[in-house]
Amino acid sequence: IKPPAFGLEMYRLLNRAKVTLNMHAQVAGEEAANMRIFEVIGTGSCLLTDYKPNLSDFFELDREVVAYRSVAECREKARWLLDHPAEREAIARAGQERVLREYNHMTRAVRLDAQLRQVAACAE
Repeated sequence: IKPPAFGLEMYRLLNRAKVTLNMHAQVAGEEAANMRIFEVIGTGSCLLTDYKPNLSDFFELDREVVAYRSVAECREKARWLLDHPAEREAIARAGQERVLREYNHMTRAVRLDAQLRQVAACAE
């Protein structure tokens, strides 16, 4: 057991990981909704996460992120990713490019601004 890591230290650790495992808390229900997805992929690590129906709204499955539906499938996909470094690195790179392109502060602020303007226009 290692002590917790935060901030830049956490991002460095994530970046060095060959594969990072993510599992949503029960409160997420059927939604891919935690920040860890974007943090991991943004650091350039290959993310193996539990499947959620809306995950493909954010990333292309098996091209930018890898999802599992059971413990057995998680083991199988983790082993495959570790045994296929070129494919794993390509998935990590494609995911990171997507995060940096679409999920940065500027693009999110522009989208939020548009949504707020739409709500304000409807309220008038």
